[in-house]
Amino acid sequence: MSDKPTIYDSIQSRLKSGRSKKNEKELREAFEQVLENLNEQHLLTQEGRKWVYKNRLPREFKLTSEMVTPEGKRHLDKLYRVHMRKKASALGNMIKEAAK
Repeated sequence: MSDKPTIYDSIQSRLKSGRSKKNEKELREAFEQVLENLNEQHLLTQEGRKWVYKNRLPREFKLTSEMVTPEGKRHLDKLYRVHMRKKASALGNMIKEAAK
């Protein structure tokens, strides 16, 4: 098993991939809201809490497993697994339609 942290999401990857219709400022605000919500649920570690009170998240910000408690990790694992399943299903449907 790897000691490398899981990267759940990042501002930069969303900007590069075009996965989001939000601009950089809106993405920063969305990630700030995610951190605030995790903090309110007591799912952040000290590493995660230090980001809650930053004036502005950097473009290089990544939401990682190091920032959340074990319960927070389970929550994010489930959330992102469901998200990826939906994306995979949508992609599969697009491929089927294109093959017709």
